[in-house]
Amino acid sequence: MFHARFASVMSMALMTLFSCAKQGLPPGGPVDKIPPEVIATSPPPGATGIDVRTVVTVNFNEWMENKSLKESIFISPIPKSPPKIKLKGKKIEIDFVDGLDLNQTYVITVGTGAKDLHNNGMRSSFTFAFSTGEQIDKGRISGRIVSPDEDVEGVFVWAYASKNRAEPDPARHPPDYVTQAAAFGFYSFSYLMPGRYRLFALRDADGDGKYTVEQDALGVPTGDVLLSPERLEVENVDYMLTVQDTTRPEFVSVVVPDRMHVDLKFSEALEPESMGTIRMTSSARHVPVEIRAVSVDRNDRSLYHVLTEVQHPGRAYEVNCCGVRDAAGNHVASEACTLSFVGSAVPDTSGPRIVATEPQDSALRVPLEVEIEWAFSEAMDTTDFVDAFTLKNVDGRVISGILTWPNLASCVFIPHQALRGRSQYVLTVDSTKVSDWAGNRLRGAGTELSFMTRNPDTLGYISGTLIDEDSSASGQLFVSAESLTGAQPPVRTVLSQPDDYELRNLMPGWYRVWAFRDEDGNGGYSHGCPFPIAFAERFAWYPDSIEVRSRWETQAIDLVLRERNRSDTDGANP
Repeated sequence: MFHARFASVMSMALMTLFSCAKQGLPPGGPVDKIPPEVIATSPPPGATGIDVRTVVTVNFNEWMENKSLKESIFISPIPKSPPKIKLKGKKIEIDFVDGLDLNQTYVITVGTGAKDLHNNGMRSSFTFAFSTGEQIDKGRISGRIVSPDEDVEGVFVWAYASKNRAEPDPARHPPDYVTQAAAFGFYSFSYLMPGRYRLFALRDADGDGKYTVEQDALGVPTGDVLLSPERLEVENVDYMLTVQDTTRPEFVSVVVPDRMHVDLKFSEALEPESMGTIRMTSSARHVPVEIRAVSVDRNDRSLYHVLTEVQHPGRAYEVNCCGVRDAAGNHVASEACTLSFVGSAVPDTSGPRIVATEPQDSALRVPLEVEIEWAFSEAMDTTDFVDAFTLKNVDGRVISGILTWPNLASCVFIPHQALRGRSQYVLTVDSTKVSDWAGNRLRGAGTELSFMTRNPDTLGYISGTLIDEDSSASGQLFVSAESLTGAQPPVRTVLSQPDDYELRNLMPGWYRVWAFRDEDGNGGYSHGCPFPIAFAERFAWYPDSIEVRSRWETQAIDLVLRERNRSDTDGANP
C-alpha cells in the first residue's frame, strides 16, 4: 500500500516538474519567421587603436544555431591560425589564437548563412571593421550576382588583393576577403584599402569552402577593380554564374556506313563552327580527302555525319579532329585526336528523311516573323531545292522569301515579310525534286506541314536604350527577353552599336531582359575562365522582372554596359 501510494505521488510530481520545465512558445503560438539581426559588436564598428589581445564579440537579438553561425563567420585578412569561436547564448566570441597584427584593419562578416533556432537566415550579411592602428580603410566594392534559373541568395563572393597574389586561382588559393550575397544577389565589400582586386562569385555546392571545378558554379569577372584614394567606391561589379567545363571532349569512334559517308562519335556535343577543321587523308599516300559536308545528328548531338568523296574500297584512311572543340572551348586531346578507318565498297542507296521541322506540323500561335527550318537525316543536293517547295496562305497566295543552308543537312526559309496574324499556312515539299548527293529521293513523312500564326492583338513588346560606357568597344550587341514561365523561346535583337532597341511579338507574361557585347564574335555569351584569367564578356541585366501585356509597349527598359578598368585588364581579355 505504501509503495503504491508513493509511486502515485512521485508520478504526479514528475509530471508537474516536466510541464514546468518546458521551454519555448506555447502551443498554437505564432511561427518565428523574422530573420535574426546583429545588435552590437565589440570592438564597435570603426574603432581604432584596438589592443592586439582583444577577444571580439558579436551580439544577436535572438538565440542562434551554432553550426550555421560558425560556418558563416568570415574574417579578413585570414588569420594565420584558425580562431576559436564560441557561442554563448545570444553572443559569439572570436578568440584570435595568435593575437591581432599591429596597424591592421580587420573586417568581420556574418554571412546570410547564419540562422536562428527556427532556421531563419539573416536578411543580409553584416560587416564591421576595426583597426589595431590609427585609421580604418574605407574602400568599397558592390554589385550583383545573377543566375538565370537559380536563387543566388547566400552565394559567396571572394576577393583577392593583388598585393598578396597577382594571379589568383580560386581552385587553389583561398581568398583574402569573403562575403555572401543577400536577397536578389546583391553583395558588397567594405573597409578595403586602395589597390587592385579580383573578385569571383562562387556557389559552393558541397559546402567544403573550396572551389571545385566542374561542380561549383562560378562567376568570372569582366575585369579587375581598382580602388584609389580618389575613387574609394566602385559599384555595379556584377557576375553571372555558370559551371565551368574544363574536360576535353574525346574522339570515341569512326563508323563507315557506305562509301560516301563517315560517322564520327564524340563524348559530347561540339561547337558547330569548329567542325570545319576536320581533315581526312589517305593513310598510304597522305593525299587529302574532300569533305563535302558535316552535319550533327538531331537525336544525338555528339554524333556527326560527314559526307566525303567516293572512298576506295579497302584503302586505309585517317581522320584528324585535333581542331574541334566543345562549347567551352576545350579541344580534343592532341594525343587522341586522330583515328583510322577503311574505305567502304557499300553504295549509298538509302533515301534521306526529314527528321525535324520548326515549326512542327499543326503548330498554333506561331510567331509572325517565323523562320521555317527543315532538318534532314543527311547532306542534301541543293541544286533544285528552291523549286521543290511552296509556302501558301489559306487563300492560296504564295509567300516569297529567302532560302538558306546553315549546313547541307539543314535548310531555312525566311519570308520577305512578316506573316499575317491568325492565319493558316501550308508548306509543301515535292519529294520528286529533292535528293541526296547519291541521287536518292526524299522519302517518308514531313513533306507537308501546316501551322497557325498568332493573334497579333495578344502580343506586346519591350523597348529601351542600350548604352555602352566604353566608346572604343567592338562586337555586336545582343539584347534578349526571356520568358520566366517558358511561354515562348527567348526573343532577341542584334545591334551593331549602342542604340534604342525593340523586342517585339512577345506573349503576355513576365520576362527578364539582359544584353551583352559579343567581343569574341561567337554569337553567344562567353563566361570567361578563372585561371589563367580570361575575363567574361561585359553584360547588363535589368534588375527587375518585366511584365508584358497585350497590345502594350513596356518602355524605358534601359541597359548600361559598364566600362572595364583598362589600366588593369589590358591584354587579359580573350
